[in-house]
Amino acid sequence: MKTETSDVLVIGAGPIGTYAAWRMAQAGLHVRCLERRTAQQPPSDIGLFHFERVAFDRTEVPLPKKKDLVCTYPGITVHTPDPDKHVWVDGIETWALDLNVFIRDLRRLAKQAGAVFRFGREARRLLVENGRVVGVAVQHGERSEEYRAAIVVDASGLHRFARRKMPAMNYPGCDKAFTVFMQYWRDAETKPGDGIHSYLGTNSWTARYPDNWIVGMGNNVPLTTLEAAHYEWTTRLFPGSTQVERSVAGTIPYSFPPPTLVDDGLIVIGDAAATNKPFNGEGIASGMNLAKIAAEEAPAALRAGADRRALWEINRRYFTDQGAKFAFLLAMGLSLIKLTDRELITAYDAGMFGADDLRQTFYNYEVKKPITDWALPLARLSRQMWTARKYAAAFLRATLVARHFENFPKLQSYAGWDKRFRKLVAPFT
Repeated sequence: MKTETSDVLVIGAGPIGTYAAWRMAQAGLHVRCLERRTAQQPPSDIGLFHFERVAFDRTEVPLPKKKDLVCTYPGITVHTPDPDKHVWVDGIETWALDLNVFIRDLRRLAKQAGAVFRFGREARRLLVENGRVVGVAVQHGERSEEYRAAIVVDASGLHRFARRKMPAMNYPGCDKAFTVFMQYWRDAETKPGDGIHSYLGTNSWTARYPDNWIVGMGNNVPLTTLEAAHYEWTTRLFPGSTQVERSVAGTIPYSFPPPTLVDDGLIVIGDAAATNKPFNGEGIASGMNLAKIAAEEAPAALRAGADRRALWEINRRYFTDQGAKFAFLLAMGLSLIKLTDRELITAYDAGMFGADDLRQTFYNYEVKKPITDWALPLARLSRQMWTARKYAAAFLRATLVARHFENFPKLQSYAGWDKRFRKLVAPFT
């Protein structure tokens, strides 16, 4: 059987896995990246995706060539169920790009840095020796192969090839996900409008591209149910004929990350680690943050044996920062997703979410402002006691979860933290 060894083995050459391979190769590590698709196949089925302009600076991904930039948006319009009540959020510069081109550009950077890609390799079996992950057995056509490494990185998306096999990384409800259904429209009789639009209550959005629109919806329901809801919403909001160029369906994580992102010889990143933004489902820029942390810590961890203790700093850096912020937003979202249309409009009328609040959420993943700025909205909301109680209870639960993440412990104190983690997230699963 053919066997290859390296410092790092990345499972999955999507955007996050390829980015991790690039950053780890840049750090001087010998990296191999496995991908089940062939080199000739499109890297993704998604098509166009959105990437904030500031994310290029944060991730250090080179700016795309002008010809690869589909269009740009200066902001986003957030709609309540009342068509006359919406918020224009400016200052959020977003770029639309072709995900296939984006991934291929990342692969080129990774190869230039020294990473080696093996395409057409389907991971079949995780190699574990004495409780430590040491590699992957794959199928390549009619041939079986083994790839071994000191550090294995699971970037296999919701497949979670390695994570699913590690008890410490899973908890009841960790597979909670949103089904997403999108259509590309052309020649719509009732045009969805320019720019990006987000619709509260239906978890829907539209985006205008030069030649068409994308009209999407997401929810934790079966695809057939979501397609019916999408049809009802679009025919009500955008009546008349339209030409549907194609439809795209898939799933995105809608759960908390595993209580540990590392184990002996293993790191999980991307959708395998549920690092997509809880408020809009975009997972590439936010997933790259964890991959960047992992790449920065990997060389020292490798020298120290790449066991759980050596990799533990990845946990601490992620959970106490972005992980805590996302935990708060996810807990709030899971608590408030069942608000009625009337309750959403009441919150809008009270001033519970304004343009600056939404801008901070998109850019910084949190809202920071003096308590005095909350006084008037809270006073207005208090007139609707049932809605106020829902918001207060959601805020309290989310704060408890976020504080727990912020206090991520050293390894010797982890058992108690993990027990509390599972208790806190149980009501959301």
